[in-house]
Amino acid sequence: DEFGAFLSEVTASLTEQVDRWRRRIGESVLKWGGEGLRTRRLEEMLLQEAPTDPEPILAAFDADAREILALAAEAAELAPDLAGAELFRDPDQVAAARTLVEQARTRTAPLNAPLASYRFEDLAEGPGTRLPMMAARDIIAEPGRRYSPLVVVGGPGAGKSHFLHALGNALVGRGIAPIACLGAHAFAAEVRAHKDGDARAAWRHRYRWVGALLVDDLHLLAGESVAQEELVQLHDELQEGGRQMVFASLRPLENLEGIDPRLLVRLESGLVVELPAPDREMRLTVIKRLLAGTPAQNDSALADYLASRPADSIRAVQGIVQRVLGEAAAQTVTP
Repeated sequence: DEFGAFLSEVTASLTEQVDRWRRRIGESVLKWGGEGLRTRRLEEMLLQEAPTDPEPILAAFDADAREILALAAEAAELAPDLAGAELFRDPDQVAAARTLVEQARTRTAPLNAPLASYRFEDLAEGPGTRLPMMAARDIIAEPGRRYSPLVVVGGPGAGKSHFLHALGNALVGRGIAPIACLGAHAFAAEVRAHKDGDARAAWRHRYRWVGALLVDDLHLLAGESVAQEELVQLHDELQEGGRQMVFASLRPLENLEGIDPRLLVRLESGLVVELPAPDREMRLTVIKRLLAGTPAQNDSALADYLASRPADSIRAVQGIVQRVLGEAAAQTVTP
């Protein structure tokens, strides 16, 4: 009858509309599934009897899918180790993906790199420095595997900073990046400068991604409780990630004052080596290098004489050579 025909027409119209939106959802599932994305949100719509207007949901999913693909591409460029992470395959995780990419962006923030003028090949080796040099070579061969942390102890001018920067540059040559190489006072200053919670969190993430951390003048952290706490947390995370850590201190660990016991325990868990006052063999090596390129570069008698002079540090050896060269130049005579 006429009413039955009306109902049939309505039913046919509804069926056509349902089939249309099911086709639209199916096409979207095929499209984004082909991009390697999960489509759970769309598949759940297909299980509904008569869903609401699907267009807003489809539009929202498309926007999330495009954004997460863009985030995946950016993450892969900023941090190759994030390429292919499961998080970047799920548009429902777009908020978490944004957070992860923001953290990856902090990796590109500038860090204090080792000074390029210090080379590992230029380090003088003698009987007293064989253990530090052996440890350094093992670290270069297998960063983070055997001696992390390595703690280098030595008096003023013993060459701790040279050792630290030279080792950092050798790690750079091994492809370890980024390298953070800075003094303890600079580390503490950075902590004090980032008082705001968000700023401190971004600063913290930047250091969590380093390939190696090298901190000079550890003794200057005395009394810097917040910086020490940050260093304790950073140590634990880098240790867990198998990253290399090297510290240099003017005083032995047992003589450090104002240092958090938790930090001392972590430092003592690594290898502690000493850079002693240079012996005659080391002084001679340093002097020959300093005389290279000068009028006295072939004067072995002068080199032997200068090596016999007492010097309690590499810095003092450099001073002796510079005084002789400077006086010779002033008098216009050969050294």
